[in-house]
Amino acid sequence: MRREKILLCIILFFPVKVKSQDNSKISLCTGLGNYETFFVGMGWQTSLKNILYLSVGDNFGVSKEHYFNITFEDKLYILSSTNAPFSLHGKLIYWQNEDKYFEWATLGISPAVGYTHTLSDTWHLEINAGIVFNIHLKSERKNYLHAGWPKQVDWNTTLKVIYNFKQRKK
Repeated sequence: MRREKILLCIILFFPVKVKSQDNSKISLCTGLGNYETFFVGMGWQTSLKNILYLSVGDNFGVSKEHYFNITFEDKLYILSSTNAPFSLHGKLIYWQNEDKYFEWATLGISPAVGYTHTLSDTWHLEINAGIVFNIHLKSERKNYLHAGWPKQVDWNTTLKVIYNFKQRKK
């Protein structure tokens, strides 16, 4: 599993040139979330009202459980453009959780609403909240000392810091 994480991080942060009609903005993000745990990722502004994010998260040994996730997020601004503070989010979260009793692999679908506070031209602080619907892909029981199952519907809150690279003037 460690090799898969390293490969995923290399692929995720390998330099990428993205082209679209509006000369896409690229951003970096990091933050904390219920399901995303501590995460880092990249964003691509695909249009005036839409940004796509891809991130990876891990609990880095904070608890006795091992936790890892990959999140794909589609952020759609409710008002006129990316300058508007309110947004709708659709997230796909693949997460793995392992402890001494179980090993889970789950896909979460999370609609959410968000608020973005602009700190400067390049820095933004965002909070979003919603619910997550979990689809269990794999469940392996390691012993019979404890019985449990991840919640099928749960809440999800994320706090994110975003850095937008400045666009070059043509």
